[in-house]
Parts: sequence; structure tokens; C-alpha cells
Amino acid sequence: MAIIQTLLLLVLILGFSQAQTDWPEMKPKIDTFINEILECRGKIGMNLAIVQDNEPLYTTGYGYADLDNMVPDDGETIHFIYSISKSFVVTLFATVIEETEISWDSLITDLLPDFRFRDEERNKGMQLRDLLGQASGIPERLGGPYNSVAEFVNVVKCTEPVMGMRQSFCYVDKNYYLAGAILEHLTNKSFSQLMHERILTPLKMNSTFPSLAHRYNESLGKFAYGYRLVNGEVVVSDSPGTEGEVTETLVAAAMGAMSTAEDMAEYMKFHLGAYRNDGSLNSIVDPNILREMYKPNQVINFYTSFLEIDGLDDIDETWRVYAYGMGFWMGNFRESDFIQHGGYGTHDTIMTLFKQWNLGIYTSLTGPHGVDSHATMSFIHFYIADILRGNTPIFNISYACNYTLPAKEGGYCGRFEIHPDTSIDKTKNTTSPVETYSGSYANLDDEAKIKVDPNRATLVMTKGCEEYHLYPSGVPHAFVAESTGECYGCAKRVVFTILSETGLVDDFSSLRIDDVEFQNSRMKPEEIKCDVSLASDTNFSRLCLYSMMAFALTATTII
Repeated sequence: MAIIQTLLLLVLILGFSQAQTDWPEMKPKIDTFINEILECRGKIGMNLAIVQDNEPLYTTGYGYADLDNMVPDDGETIHFIYSISKSFVVTLFATVIEETEISWDSLITDLLPDFRFRDEERNKGMQLRDLLGQASGIPERLGGPYNSVAEFVNVVKCTEPVMGMRQSFCYVDKNYYLAGAILEHLTNKSFSQLMHERILTPLKMNSTFPSLAHRYNESLGKFAYGYRLVNGEVVVSDSPGTEGEVTETLVAAAMGAMSTAEDMAEYMKFHLGAYRNDGSLNSIVDPNILREMYKPNQVINFYTSFLEIDGLDDIDETWRVYAYGMGFWMGNFRESDFIQHGGYGTHDTIMTLFKQWNLGIYTSLTGPHGVDSHATMSFIHFYIADILRGNTPIFNISYACNYTLPAKEGGYCGRFEIHPDTSIDKTKNTTSPVETYSGSYANLDDEAKIKVDPNRATLVMTKGCEEYHLYPSGVPHAFVAESTGECYGCAKRVVFTILSETGLVDDFSSLRIDDVEFQNSRMKPEEIKCDVSLASDTNFSRLCLYSMMAFALTATTII
């Protein structure tokens, strides 16, 4: 064993020495490429950290942290790392797992007492790894306001999922909002306290802060401002942070950390040791527990579906991201596997750890903010990797300056989807008077209530904790439901079904919300008749069958 350890140490020393020997030739190439791509892509400034062979190789900055006052960006400048924060959260859970009896397979409903999802599928089956692996099906935009952690948890209880549990990869920040609440409950400590005690202090990340609550606070250090384009003009984003438990627990867990290039170098060293399993891991957590976060959890197709960079199909076998673990993407470049995560906000960030090369690269761009910033940083990461490996870079400066992206935005749920057009023509008339549609409609323990809004003379549907306005679609007795909150993807199709061809229009036997049928609670068992003339209508026949079964079940229960 001693011989093996000696050989491993010798390999590391030789590799480190080679990197240091060649660095005087590599550094100018990297600096030139980065300065040129930032200029041609119109970027203001950038933070950079490179770790190789378990040591920081380079921490620096480019361009400006403050464009108006020509303040340069450097390795000590504080940047927002946004969603890279998620890897900190998973690391915190690893420390909790080590000291308690919970595991990555623990049910969310066991970790947070008195908490229940809206559906039993998640109550009985959703594990911690599903939540952290972006497979919960919780929507990004929730149906109600929340001004505290407790209020947020209550909103999640009432939220209708956008897909089945583990049905697909669905990247939403709210998964990690809930994770932050769980961490505080399990430890009886604030999220900020946990970050400092279990990660920042042991790793000597003294210029890293868990929350955006104190952003642009000059007493903390030198901040890099963020920039965006408004009507073609560069506008600075310098709004201060806000204190409060939502910011410092929920938002912090999903996207709240702030750090410097020098501190992020220490963070990459820590994760590279566990990822590579080379024994260099800091002793703050058992590496066997931590390594679960680097394993594929959900299959995805990130860059080819999200960025769609022109020409990317030609190099798909050289660079691809194919899965999500917990707090990290999984991918490979040339002959090395890598794990990676980025952030998207006032600053755009990426951290990439290459397994076979013992190499970590972190960048944070100050803007202008946009999707192309991630493509720009990806080219920088892979250029640096190629240079340090002695390879001819796949992406030269000409390619990097002239690539194009499609004009689209959207979210990561399954394959990349463009935000749906939820515009509704609100000028159409109802088939029947609006009051005839009012009533209660039930599907087992789920209920939809329809009423008339006296102020607008339109229909309002309440379902769970969500409320919708119904607008006629132009098809008889069919409506489009528009959420009154900010529930992403909650515009739904609602269709009322008449009891029979000869039935009265104010006796609707059911309604369908998308593909789910709800029975009119006013209907009596004897009123449910399957009209022979409608026997060919599969949906109607199924409705009759379901209705009779429901009433039979109800009668049996009462008896």
C-alpha cells in the first residue's frame, strides 16, 4: 500500500511540475483568447479560476468589475455564482447524512413532518435524490405568494405538479427552495450558519457569502456589477439585496451564494478530490456519501437542445452533456468525463471539473447578461482544457466570435421547450349563459369549483390552491383557463359535457380539465344515463362508466 501511495504522489508531483514548467507558454495563449472573445462578444468583465493537480494554477479577472469607474475585475472581486449554489446545498446534505440516519433515498415527507404533496404519488415515493436531481415535477412558478419559509412550504403543498414524478428531467429552482427549508428543519440551524460552519470555514473560503441579502455591500469586499442590454444600451444592475428568511433560506439555497475566483479555486479542489476519489478530499464529509451527487440521475440533452450552437452537431461526440446528478450536470469532452454547473442571472457562471485531467475551471461573466454568455464561457473552458492538455483547440477565436444562437428562451423540463404562447382571445362569447356552468365538480379527492365573477361577468375556477379565469375558446362549452397567479404552464383547456343530446344545458354531467374528468356533484345516481345515441362516443361512454362506479363507491362507503 505504501508503494502505491508513493507512486501516486510521484505521478501528482510530476504532473504538477509539468504544468508549472509549461505555464509561462500557456498563460499568454489563454489570456489572449479570453481578452479577444470578451471583446468580440461585447462582454464587460469576467472572473477566472483554474485548478490543476490539486493546486490553484491561476486566479484572475478580465475587463471591468465597474465599467463606469473603470475598476478592473480580478481574482478577489466578488461575483454572484447563482445556481452553482445548488452544489453547496447537496454538499450540506451529505454532511447531514453522515451524522444522522437519513439517506439520499429518504422520503421528503419523512424529512419534513406535516408536509404533504398534493398527490399521493409524491407523498409515498419522492426521495431526497429526486428533489435534488430535478425530477420532482414541481413547477417553477407557483400559484400563490409567500413571504416566509412556512408560507412557501404551504404553497408547495397546494401546487399541482407539471409532470409525473421521475417522468423527466425538469430543472426548477423551487426544488432547492424546498431543500433549504428541509436543511434548516433537520439541523435547527439557519442556512447561512450551516454554510459557514460546514463548508466555508473548513475550506477557508473567507470571501464567500451564502446569501444575496448583502450584495453590493462594500464592507464585504469589491463587487463586480452586472450588466444587461436595454434597447441596445448597456445598463448596470446594482440593486442592493434584501434581508429576510425567504432570501436567506429559499433563494440562497437555489441561487444565492457570492464568491471570488480565489475562493472558488478552493471549492473546486475540494470537489475534485472526491470526484476523482484520489484521497485529497478535505475531511469535512465522507467522500463515499458525497460521490452520489456526481452520479447520473436524469438523462438530459443540455447543450444541443438549449444552446443549439451552429456547427455543434459536427462535434457532438467531442463535447456533450448527457445527464444530471444532484447539483451537477454530467458530460464529457474529448477523452475526459466532467461534471459541471452554471448560473444564470445578473452574472452568468460556469464551473467545470474534468475527471481524468484533475482540472477545474470556473468563470463568471458580468454581462451583458444572456444565453450567449454560457456559450462564450463554454468555449473558454474547453479552450483552456485543450491548451493545458497540449491539444489543438477545437474552438478557435474565429469560431468563438462568429457562432450564432437561435432567438428563444425557455426552461429545462425534459427537452428544451420554448415558453408556450398563453395569449387568449378574450372577446369570444359563451355557448350558454355563464351562470349555467357554475357548480362543483369532483374527481375522487380533487375538486374544481366554478363560479361567476360578479365584477367581470366571467367564470372563475378554483382548483386546489389555484384560481383561474375561464374564457370561451370558440368551441361549444369549451374554455381556456388562465391562472390568476404566476403558475407557469397553468393555462388549461376546460370542456363541459352535457348529460345527453336531449339534456338541458344547465345540467352538465362533467367537465374535463385537460384530460382529467370531474363529475358534477349535483348529479344524482338516477340521472346518470348512457344515451344509446352516444354509445359511439368513447369519452362519453367512459364518463358514464366512471360516474356509475363513483356513485356505487360512495354508496358503499356510506353504508
